[in-house]
Amino acid sequence: MNRKYFFLLISVWTIVLIGSFIYNHTSIIKSNKTIILNESKAFFDQIVTTRTWNSMHGGVYVPVTENNQPNPYLDDYLRDLVSTEGLELTKVNPAYMTRQIAEIAAESHQRQFKITSLNPIRPGNKPDQWEENALNSFEKGMPYVFELVDSVGQYRYMAPLLTEQSCLNCHAVQGYELGDVRGGISVSTPDNYYKAAIESQIMNMAFFHLMVFSFGVIGLLFFYKQVNRLFLIIKNKNTELLGLNATKDKLFSIIAHDLKSPVSSILGLSSLIMEDSKSSEATDADLYIRGINSAAKNTYNLLDNLLVWARTQTGKMEFAPEALNLKHVIKEVIELYKSAAVAKNIVIECPHTESIEIHADKNMILTVLRNLLSNAIKFSNPNGVVKIMITSDKAFVFVTVADHGVGIAENILKELFDPGHNFSTKGTMKEEGTGLGLVLCKEFVEKHGGEIWVKSELGKGSDFTFSLPK
Repeated sequence: MNRKYFFLLISVWTIVLIGSFIYNHTSIIKSNKTIILNESKAFFDQIVTTRTWNSMHGGVYVPVTENNQPNPYLDDYLRDLVSTEGLELTKVNPAYMTRQIAEIAAESHQRQFKITSLNPIRPGNKPDQWEENALNSFEKGMPYVFELVDSVGQYRYMAPLLTEQSCLNCHAVQGYELGDVRGGISVSTPDNYYKAAIESQIMNMAFFHLMVFSFGVIGLLFFYKQVNRLFLIIKNKNTELLGLNATKDKLFSIIAHDLKSPVSSILGLSSLIMEDSKSSEATDADLYIRGINSAAKNTYNLLDNLLVWARTQTGKMEFAPEALNLKHVIKEVIELYKSAAVAKNIVIECPHTESIEIHADKNMILTVLRNLLSNAIKFSNPNGVVKIMITSDKAFVFVTVADHGVGIAENILKELFDPGHNFSTKGTMKEEGTGLGLVLCKEFVEKHGGEIWVKSELGKGSDFTFSLPK
């Protein structure tokens, strides 16, 4: 693997981890902010509950002490009482109670709250600017306000106080009606109250991402080394394969020239001798010459199939369709195998007399017909008949090569055209084969957009049919 791809992987891994860190950092801040908001709401609800309890009882009397003086802003003739035992009591209304609890909370220097209003009875309850903005938003229907105020380092929460029935005893004179916003309670929480917890979570998360990043880099480094090792193995194998391929090309060159040429010469010479001896009576020598011619033809066919197969596997077999007369092509193949048929006293019949034009690659169709006819002769018993039949419909031409020979077993039929299964069976006179012929037939027929199939029965012969588009 190129080193730049390794650094690209490291860069992508770094970006992913940074993105994950930013996302989790944001989630921690957001989740903690939600916790603070929920705690502030709960605190507000608790204060409102105590106020509701107080107002339900019309206020609560408590002893007058130095820290609990009568409320000067409570206009109630029953504000101050003296018990029969002489104990001085003063009424504490919800607002006064809320303010006293707020003063106690202020001493803790943690969460604090304040009751306030746009129209306060007590001047000390006047809102600050933030609270005033919040109160104005309540008038517009805002349910609450919550935000981090950096200037004071606090999370501030505020919700409205709505006028209830028990509140009208005191606030009706101010013009408030049931459900009106008469003020609010602001809850303030120092940001350092949660800062330590947030920082701890962020540190743990950062440490986790650092560990994941480190393990990722180690894993990528291991992957890089393994890939480079495999690449080296593949490179060596490729070098070895190139050498084998060169050897294979050399072998095919030998087959094409050093073997095919002499076989072709034997085939030609034996054919000439056979022609010269036609006029005279057949002798043993004539029979030998015919045997030599048949063997040479079979050998030539084997070599030709091997070379054609090699060209198809290497992509060097050109597909060059042209206008052809199918009848003439079949006649050419019959002439080629006439001597082989005569050697076994086999008659080749082609009853179709009409010319049929097709558009096909001549060399490929010759190869298909040559292999099918050669197999038909090969697996026919002496004194047999091989028929080549042509039929057609609107779209296709069908060519059938039929024999009455040994036939094919049913278990072999299913895999006959499969290149992964090499079936090479000797003929009725021990003729040899390569097992490549039918594979080439299937490949060449399908190259033309046709199909090839077979019907066969043991002991009764085989019908090989292929189709070609018109």
